[in-house]
Amino acid sequence: MSEKNFNSFTPQRQPTESMTPEKAFAIQLVHEIGDQLAIEHPEIAELYKNPFLRLIDIARQVFPKEYIDQFPEVYTKAVGWAIRQLNPAEEQADLTRQHRQATAETNFGLDTPDFIRQCKEAAKRRHEMHGVDTEAMIRGRGR
Repeated sequence: MSEKNFNSFTPQRQPTESMTPEKAFAIQLVHEIGDQLAIEHPEIAELYKNPFLRLIDIARQVFPKEYIDQFPEVYTKAVGWAIRQLNPAEEQADLTRQHRQATAETNFGLDTPDFIRQCKEAAKRRHEMHGVDTEAMIRGRGR
């Protein structure tokens, strides 16, 4: 991958108040690195099928450690960009769902009694504050 220098960077669009030149440069780097990664390492799409393997874990397998240590967000997002290019949209949506489910199960223990109790209490408070949304409840059941 070619070396980039922020000082020689010309953004493709003008940065806004919320998008600094540094952030625009980082986004462009993510796209360039991700594009090249999709070409050079298409096997990352297969690695991503493991729901317990995070994007940063895949980045660590592909990029030098010093790059990951210095710019973890750029390389993590570049891996995500490349994976989205390699997978069809339907498959990507399913993989994203699996990853989110695995993360939730790992971090929150969705099947524990404490989590179930917390969900019930939150639903009760929500109903007390906003009332029962019958239409949303019916939609949630697929009717």
